[in-house]
Amino acid sequence: MIHTADEVAKAIIYNYILKQKSDLIPDEILEFPTQLKIQKLLYFVQAAFLSLLNRPAFNEEIEAWQYWPVVKEIYDKYKDYWRKEIEIKEEELEENYKKFTEEEKDLISFINESFWEYSASKLVDITHNHKPWQEAYKWGYKLISKDRLKEYYKGLFEFDYE
Repeated sequence: MIHTADEVAKAIIYNYILKQKSDLIPDEILEFPTQLKIQKLLYFVQAAFLSLLNRPAFNEEIEAWQYWPVVKEIYDKYKDYWRKEIEIKEEELEENYKKFTEEEKDLISFINESFWEYSASKLVDITHNHKPWQEAYKWGYKLISKDRLKEYYKGLFEFDYE
């Protein structure tokens, strides 16, 4: 099933909450989920779904902005949470999480575990060193194509989803 970018963002946040409660990730690594961080994690979740599951996590486009890849719909919805924790009731997040298959939840968890320890600014550096953002931004394209994400990240993620 293809979700909305907002559903995926909420799943990322809820997965963060689950990890925080389970003590699987040390508190000093768990930077609260700001819009800046969610934007970057959405980029990597989309890349992982495309390259590993051969389908997008969400249909919304990812744009190449100066400082990071951006899903404009998420930027518009959460712009007041630029550098502060996104506040959504846990019950709403939990209900949203039920829309995801176990495979999808595992992949979101994998991305969170792989990238959560990095600050939002470090994730900017990482995405700026990857070709999909570089090419889209360099050539003045506004959109980072799903095909380019799939092609670039194919083989870069090692995830056992069986």
